[in-house]
Amino acid sequence: MDHPSFTVVICTKDRRDSLARCLESLAGELRNADSKFWSVLVVDNASSDGTSELVRSISSDFPVELRVIREEQPGVAFARNTGLRQAKGGIVVFADDDVTFHQDWASAWGDVFTAPEVDGGGGPILPVFPAPVPDWFRAGLFSEGGGTIGHYDCGDQKMALKLGTEFAFPATGNAAVRRSTALALGGFREDLGWGKDKKIPGEDTELFSRIHSTGGKIIYTPAPKVDHHLTEQMVKIEYFRQWHEGYGQASTLMKPGYSPLHWTLKCIEQLANLLYYSILLVLPRGDRNFRAHRKQSQAKGRLTQLGRRCLLTLKGLITSNVSIALIIGLSPMSFPIHTQAQSSQSTTSAEDLPGCYGPESAAVDTLPRYRRGSGLT
Repeated sequence: MDHPSFTVVICTKDRRDSLARCLESLAGELRNADSKFWSVLVVDNASSDGTSELVRSISSDFPVELRVIREEQPGVAFARNTGLRQAKGGIVVFADDDVTFHQDWASAWGDVFTAPEVDGGGGPILPVFPAPVPDWFRAGLFSEGGGTIGHYDCGDQKMALKLGTEFAFPATGNAAVRRSTALALGGFREDLGWGKDKKIPGEDTELFSRIHSTGGKIIYTPAPKVDHHLTEQMVKIEYFRQWHEGYGQASTLMKPGYSPLHWTLKCIEQLANLLYYSILLVLPRGDRNFRAHRKQSQAKGRLTQLGRRCLLTLKGLITSNVSIALIIGLSPMSFPIHTQAQSSQSTTSAEDLPGCYGPESAAVDTLPRYRRGSGLT
């Protein structure tokens, strides 16, 4: 088959210095790559620190084509979708603006996509701590999945990723996807992902989940390694809790509509989790219980999103009932003189009312599973 072409997409906002380090490292790695198969696209997500000017200033000396494009809509999912649309390569490799690249990173990705049936892939992401961190704190971060520090490492063996396993979903700090596959599926869900007014992860997990569910093949490969350079903020318990609260919201957003009983039971479950893990946190040395921090924060996030669902449901019910009342009030039933036929036609039973829950109910969840018709072609 023909050699695949690659575009490295780096989404960034107001992290000019971090991006400069990332691009310098990437340039060193791509100097050994065949330039006709590689390009780099920086998506500037409405930065105000001169990010676009930086990229343009180094583009002429970059070993492969380097472009920058602005995406004014704040949010990493919007930026990633812009990258998908504007990428020239058949394979889009996503990298974060705070990573640096190990030797042979580019050639390793080339080896993965020589097989035409591969739709996506993930490589190791190795956290680099900004300063010495207490052993108990470092162990706690890793023990709860390492999501807050971007850790992703399935070992030293190449393998196909499967749903239901711990590392089923690559992280877009170092992940690749066949562009045609991602576009056909509608790209990234834009109600997920970190943005100006929200701190909800999961846009990459959700996309790879759809690739899995449609029969796509996703490969883990140990060769294309990157280092993820953490900031001091990322190794604080406040960031850990904030990230997992957002994760709780994301996990609820990804669920379809269910029956009222199901959501009631979910609320009770999360309230119980919130109470139980709050108690654990106030016990002696409870502040070191990372599992309790994670579970309590996720429960808060899930309850927040469940509350929003309930409000949408109530709004839908009120709107429906007011509309029906207005229709009935203006119908011939509201007048003393009318025919029996008119009366029977004007009567609306409870069974005729729109459903309150379920995948087809706009009252439950007006957010799309992914953004259809967003122009990702």
